[in-house]
Formats: sequence, C-alpha cells, structure tokens
Amino acid sequence: MRIIGTGGEIQGKDVIVALGTFDGVHKGHQALFHRAGAIKEETGMPVLALTFHPHPRIVLGDPQGYDRLLTPQEEKVALLDALGVDYFWSVPFTRDLAAMEPESFANQYLAELLSVRHVVCGFNFTFGRKGAGNPSYLWTRQRDLGFLLHVVRPLNVGGSPVSSTRVRRALARGHTGDAAYLLGRPYCLQGYAGQLDGGTLKVDVSGCKLVPGPGVYTSVLRVSLSEEMYPGVTTLGSGVEIEVRNHSSQRNLSGRNVQVFLTTEGEGEDLSSFTLMRAYDRMLSQELPQDSGLRSSGACLG
Repeated sequence: MRIIGTGGEIQGKDVIVALGTFDGVHKGHQALFHRAGAIKEETGMPVLALTFHPHPRIVLGDPQGYDRLLTPQEEKVALLDALGVDYFWSVPFTRDLAAMEPESFANQYLAELLSVRHVVCGFNFTFGRKGAGNPSYLWTRQRDLGFLLHVVRPLNVGGSPVSSTRVRRALARGHTGDAAYLLGRPYCLQGYAGQLDGGTLKVDVSGCKLVPGPGVYTSVLRVSLSEEMYPGVTTLGSGVEIEVRNHSSQRNLSGRNVQVFLTTEGEGEDLSSFTLMRAYDRMLSQELPQDSGLRSSGACLG
C-alpha cells in the first residue's frame, strides 16, 4: 500500500474511494472494504482509503475518550494494507475542514483532486458543515461528479450495528470476547518489553491506544516479526503487565516489540487463525514516508 499526502500523487488515475474514519477497522469497516475489493476485482481500479486525523470528535470539542484510539494511525494503516487497500490518504481534520459546505468538500476531494469512479461509504457517514453531507447527498451528486455511489448497510450483531462505540463500551467493561467478535480479531496492545521481573513482563503501550478497563485477562504474547507466542495472563491497570505461564518464555525480551492479544477463556493458544493478526508486523517492517504524519512518536493521531 502506498501512503499519499495530497492526492496529487495519483491525480488522473481512476480510483475507488472508501470514505470514513475507520477507528477499529471492525467487522463493519471490513464489510465496506470487501465491497470496495469486489469493485476492484470487477474494474481493475485501485482502492484508496480516504480517512481523517485527528479524530473529528477531538477537533470538534467532543472527544468522549476518542483521544485514545482503537487503532492509532500506524495500526490502521497496517490493517487496511492487509485488507488489500492500494492507497491511504489521511486528510488533516481541522475546524476549517469541518466547516466546509458538503458541495465544496465533494467537489474538492471527490472530483478536483482525484479521479474518482466509485465511492464506497457506510450508511452513517457524514461530512461537511454540521454533518450535512451524507450518503443521500452523495447520491444526488454522483452523476455530475462522475462516480457511482455504493452505500454499505449496517452489519448487525446482537440486534444493533457493529460500531467503534460498541467496541469501546465492551473494552471499558472488560468484555474482550465481545470486542473480539465485533472486531473480527482479538484486541491487540503493542509495545516494547521491559525487563522480566519474577515472571512478570512489563510492556509500555503507546499513550494513543485505548486500554481496556482494569482487570486480569487471559492473553497470548507474541514477539513481533517472529513465530514466538506465549500464553499468559495480562493485568491491566495504569500500565500493562504480562504474567507469563509458559516456562519457555522466561527469557530476556527486554527491548523487543511484542503484541499482547487479549483472548477469552476457551480460545486456543494458536493465533495463526486470527484474522489480520500478522498485519501488526507491517507496523515495524513497512517504510513510511518521514513527512506522512504516520510515525506518531507518542502523538495521538486519528
């Protein structure tokens, strides 16, 4: 996947644009990208994910915890790459952007800067001043802007749509199994391991990442860019502590990047079947442009 910064890098190239914030890259988002992928297979056009940072709620003064993200920017990039997205454009979300009339936004981002032939968005996607832009508005503009609109219906689980808010609520309550079901994968905390201390390994997790409510969780620790995986128990409080039960893991992992997958009782210890798991390796192995804004260095990006 190629990360672009202005849209000009692919100007004149026919593309399929997937619109959204995509925090969590949950099952609902995945359904949207599967739809985009089906169009790609039919047309041969590449898929561009057009998203925004910081999270709009932060800029609009209604963060409601969104200063901590389900998928910080680098993680989002890795997961979308695994879903077959060809281009990633993270548009800086500002008050000026929020104040744009829907007509101006659509003209600029879906016609002038890009050669858009298909637009894929969720049923509840909004944009522009006071959120006046929505799928109904895009439907009225598709002909004159030269694209076909594809609106993805809600993916209902348990009687209501899958959403980032539902994932957040599940994690806040410590219901990691529910969160995993909505995400399509176990929730992952990634960071660098400290010194092993009496069987407990402390891991520093990015301040941008939403950490579930305090408690003790079954988990699997995986050493990034390797096949090493260890079942254990994760204690969440002010930080992340991994208490490893597998004696083969009692070696020095200090300084290694590790992934902590929060599982549920009864789940197997073999992570090979977990959807998108190895996408997290891309966060370490991919080359991101220095000016892309994706190397967060502790700054929380949406």
